[in-house]
Amino acid sequence: MQVTTFGLFWLILLAYSPIKGQKALVKTVMFSAMFQAGAIIIVADRAISPLTISCIAFIADFFLRYKFKLKLAIPRFFKTYAVFWIIIFCEAIISSLLFKGLNYMEPKDWISYAQYDGHIALFGLFTLLIYGVTILLLFNIKDFTYQEIENLIDVMVFFVLIVGIWHFCTVMNYIPRSDFIRDFIYSNSTTTDNIAYFVDTNPNLRIYQSIFGIRFCGPFMEPSYCAGFLAMAFAFYVGKDKLTYRDTFFIAAILIMAVLTYSATAYISVAFAGILSAIFSGKVKQLFKIAGRGIALISVALVVITIYDLWDTVERLIINKADSHSAFIRGLWNSNAIVTFFDTFGIGMGYSNVRGSSLLFTLLASCGLIGTLFFSFFIFTLIQCNKKYKYKGGINNRFQIMFASTLFAMIVAISVMDYSVFWLSAILLVLVKRDYRSDNISSLQFNVSDKNSNHQLIGGSYYVQQAFHNR
Repeated sequence: MQVTTFGLFWLILLAYSPIKGQKALVKTVMFSAMFQAGAIIIVADRAISPLTISCIAFIADFFLRYKFKLKLAIPRFFKTYAVFWIIIFCEAIISSLLFKGLNYMEPKDWISYAQYDGHIALFGLFTLLIYGVTILLLFNIKDFTYQEIENLIDVMVFFVLIVGIWHFCTVMNYIPRSDFIRDFIYSNSTTTDNIAYFVDTNPNLRIYQSIFGIRFCGPFMEPSYCAGFLAMAFAFYVGKDKLTYRDTFFIAAILIMAVLTYSATAYISVAFAGILSAIFSGKVKQLFKIAGRGIALISVALVVITIYDLWDTVERLIINKADSHSAFIRGLWNSNAIVTFFDTFGIGMGYSNVRGSSLLFTLLASCGLIGTLFFSFFIFTLIQCNKKYKYKGGINNRFQIMFASTLFAMIVAISVMDYSVFWLSAILLVLVKRDYRSDNISSLQFNVSDKNSNHQLIGGSYYVQQAFHNR
């Protein structure tokens, strides 16, 4: 077992955060999603991510804080997720017995086939269980305010921007190279290319190159993973009723970062986030506002493309994307996933054993038809979990669009279910629901005193459910 330098730093932070309070620990959990290319501990060539360790720390702190006496509200989305997890666990066992020896493309290689050895991804299944329990507990914790959530998103976007600027300046030799910073942010050395993204000079390592010598990916493993975060952040800012100068700055920064990823996934996902925001704004005036912002942002993009003579790149990545090597490899992955789905008679080869180019194909090939259906039910119930709590100003819809934008990026080109930004967007979705209930039932809260009461205990205080619904 190896603890990385970053891991040592993060473990100290996790030990300190609960002292500052539960909110500080929750913020640490959310920010850990930014280190998607990081690792806390490496065990048997398997990296344990910051988000996984942070969620475990939060779960332990949660139950210790309330001395295991807290009565949890179990929402429908968690019930659905629990059924989904049980299904894919059982399917993994069945697949290990029925399909051992089946030929398939190895998920971590470009074009390499092997025979399935009956492996069950227990670590991956355990990770998904940890994430599911985390959002359940976050559904039940003491409330966050919308302002706290907004400030944290601002910090996240700024962090991604700063990392990208540092990366660009280092590649262009504007500032000295730093192996320590590179290895600190890209501490997951078990991945194939992670250290290459931060200015490694080893010519044998594949580096994402562009006309600038770098494709923007921030602290993420690759541009596609960065795309999911940029789409989520874009939906957060562009969907606001009123834009401040700070919001305008972040919107422009997100657009520039998306352009510099040279990723069709980023372009499509950010556009999807903007269009979805316009469709569900519900106001004609708001539609014109969002359309105006979109025209302004497209104008900025065109200026950047023209200044740096990037039209050939745009043509290669957008117009002729289907002819690129990337599209060929992704198509091969998806074809293999479909073949595996039918070879296993719709059962799947087990979670994390097969890789497609997108989440949809990966789910079908690994979790089977039933697993894919129940994951879809989970997504639906999670998005609908706060439908009845209509937040003034469309905040509720905005966070649903943020979640949907990240999911769309995954369907386009992100195949891993433990994608940190996906779980971040799920956390934000349940937290903003709790914020609404806090604003509307604060006058109904009182201290625990009546043991015979039928009121429900949440986060150390009662609230009168029936009174809330009758208001």
